[in-house]
Amino acid sequence: MTANQDPTATKQGTEGISIPRLRRIVLAALAVAVVVFTTAVFVLVDGIFANFGPAAEKDLEWIVARGAKELATAADLGIAVADANEVRKAFDDYVQSEDVVAIVAVDAEDNVIAQHGAVTGEVAGLFEGKPGSVREGLDVLIAWSPAVIEGAEVGKLALVMSTRRLVAAQELLLRMRLATGLAGLLALVLGTLVVNRFTSAVAERDAQLAEYAATLEQKVEDRTKALDARNRGMRLVLDNVEQGFITIDPQGVMAAERSAIVDRWLGEPGEGMLLQDYVAPADEHASMLLEMGIDQIQDDILPIEVVVDQMPKRMSLGTRTLSFGYTPISDEDQLSGLLVVLTDVTAQVERERMEREQRELLRIFERMSVDRSGFLEFFAEASELVRSVIEDDNDLVIDKRLIHTLKGNSGVFELQSVAEVCHEIETRMEDESRGLEPDDRRALKDVWNAVAQKVEMLHGDRSQRVLQISENDYLFALSRARHGASADELSVLLSGWQQEPISLRFNRVAEQAKALSRRLGKRTVDIHVEGEDLRLDPETWRSFWSAFVHAVRNAVDHGIEDDSERESKGKPERGQLWFDARRTNNELVMTLRDDGHGIDWSRVALRADQLGVPHDTTRDLEMALFADGLSTRTAATSTSGRGVGMSALRDATEALGGTIRVRTELDRGTTFEFRFPQTNASA
Repeated sequence: MTANQDPTATKQGTEGISIPRLRRIVLAALAVAVVVFTTAVFVLVDGIFANFGPAAEKDLEWIVARGAKELATAADLGIAVADANEVRKAFDDYVQSEDVVAIVAVDAEDNVIAQHGAVTGEVAGLFEGKPGSVREGLDVLIAWSPAVIEGAEVGKLALVMSTRRLVAAQELLLRMRLATGLAGLLALVLGTLVVNRFTSAVAERDAQLAEYAATLEQKVEDRTKALDARNRGMRLVLDNVEQGFITIDPQGVMAAERSAIVDRWLGEPGEGMLLQDYVAPADEHASMLLEMGIDQIQDDILPIEVVVDQMPKRMSLGTRTLSFGYTPISDEDQLSGLLVVLTDVTAQVERERMEREQRELLRIFERMSVDRSGFLEFFAEASELVRSVIEDDNDLVIDKRLIHTLKGNSGVFELQSVAEVCHEIETRMEDESRGLEPDDRRALKDVWNAVAQKVEMLHGDRSQRVLQISENDYLFALSRARHGASADELSVLLSGWQQEPISLRFNRVAEQAKALSRRLGKRTVDIHVEGEDLRLDPETWRSFWSAFVHAVRNAVDHGIEDDSERESKGKPERGQLWFDARRTNNELVMTLRDDGHGIDWSRVALRADQLGVPHDTTRDLEMALFADGLSTRTAATSTSGRGVGMSALRDATEALGGTIRVRTELDRGTTFEFRFPQTNASA
């Protein structure tokens, strides 16, 4: 085609017809259709008009004449006796019609007896002409009929009806004829415009297609070059960024494109490799969490934000630590994959470790400043727990108890590094249904040695035991000496100082409870220490006090409600804890009481049934609280939820020949009562 040719003269439509010819055919068809339709409507309207007009007018005349006759017959008696009310009753059905203009009844002397509606002119004019005949007035038809009784005319009745609806119908038909003509003309004009517009658009499209076809090969080549340039730029970016970008589909299959640094970190993956398999050689735990998350994505039950939040945040890669970031990729509201971003956070982790160590060193210093002997005793107990876990060949239950106790006590003394390692070990043992492994023991040993170095730096020689006495004890001993107490009496008095006041232990545990409540986001609990000032041998009771912390932690974490719940129950803002120790009937009785929501025995029974633990009687339920693995919590935290601590408390109590009883009341609180033979206790 030359530059001066008209594309519409040579281009063919989709059916092989030229555009001008197609335009003429369509316009002709449109004109024929409009003419046929308009003619048909005209014929229809004329037919309606021819039939409706005269017939409707005849019907109306018949109705007027018949109505006058019916009314005269119905009102004849009323007319005869000149009873206006009786005559109006005869009007009743007709006066309801909107077409009735007037009804007039007169007696034999042409006196009006009853009338409905207004009459134009004289009443006598209504009765002109023959009875039963119909006369036309201004927009009305008039007819009258005599009222006859036994052959005698007693009066007359005239009926006047409007013809406005008949006139309106005739005018409507005329308007329809006019509208049809105009509509046909308009349709023809609009159709012509539309056809021209359509055929012009088709012609333009054909011209564009012809031009596009002529340059398609060149455009494809240009597009390919542009894509190659963009891909080279993207490849350059991916090869030089310090983050690892990996795209996976909902099944976890890795796309071929990724950052070069990913291969340097983890090696080159196989084609179509799953991300969890790619990560597994470096970090099996991260691989397991990835696999679980991808399975949940495929199940499509939880929101993608929830699933992503449960996927691993970090992974170990030798001496490196990599963090994971996830960005969902959607295609028309359908998840098509994830962009996984790996970042080397080794320096950040090291910085966080150093900051944590500094905070931990400060906490150790503060603890030793406030309660030196208490912290050192905890440290000695914890060191023994660590030694047993690392060196002894314990069974699985014992190892779980030791680690859980170490975690709880370390958390109370704010040694978070130890508590976190213990929690990670517990989690792996629970998730993988296994016992301790060499890596677990090594991790625990390393973190504890780091703590031991800090304690050694602050404390120095730990072999020397420190005795703590109250000022009252000192003043009492001084008074006895000044008043001539014997050497034996003073010896007994002073030797008792080697034993530890229970009140000191209670106060120490109370501070731990306050710190725990703050860490859980609750108001600081109020502590009440009651009972006698008794002393116990610290070595004999060390295991009990170490396990007693579990009951205190459960009271703060499980028993005492959150602030909003306490407020709704009308309880004091602060949770309340009571510690009490007394001698009675040759027994030492210690109690721990809280004002929390009490123990839900139904949940205890359910968990006991799942574990196969007896739960038929009240005593069975009490003992079930201390069974291994029983916890009413649905998820374990770094504070509680493993069902291990209370079993350790039971064993420590029974080792001293003691028993435990539990009393609880819904929304009033729980009391743990410990009873021991009164040995190794002095006033």
